[in-house]
Amino acid sequence: MATEGSVVMSNFDRLSIASEEESNRSSNEACNETNNKENDESFNSWGFRLKDLYRLALKFYKEKEGKAVHLSYEDKLKLVAFTRQVSHGKFNQDSLSPLGVLDVIGRDRSLAWQSVGDMSREEAMSGFVELLDKVCSLFKPYVEAHKRDEEERVRL
Repeated sequence: MATEGSVVMSNFDRLSIASEEESNRSSNEACNETNNKENDESFNSWGFRLKDLYRLALKFYKEKEGKAVHLSYEDKLKLVAFTRQVSHGKFNQDSLSPLGVLDVIGRDRSLAWQSVGDMSREEAMSGFVELLDKVCSLFKPYVEAHKRDEEERVRL
């Protein structure tokens, strides 16, 4: 009788594991479809995959900020929050070093990152690009110039 019970439990465990695997597979497929859709949208509108477009936007921001690009403090905080969400994932207070009492900028950055919430990496990349495009008129020509350079490299 004990062996029948263990067989039933063993079969039950196999079924629950199989259903968990199926659930994980379907959620991964849904995430992949969302990521592919976002990549397709960014490729259609910009000519680059989302990841490449984000890298280009980050490079542009780091090179031009304070020189050709002058953003408000709030916009800078949003860009920092998107960047942290891309590189570190969801905000987790426990993984951060404690802020100093007078570290107002660090506190503002943490609050901005917290406000992003459970946003996915791809959504954060897209948000960074969209915000930079919205607040900086020089970004779109910069991307178009890189797109033409890439097309010229491929042509040659």
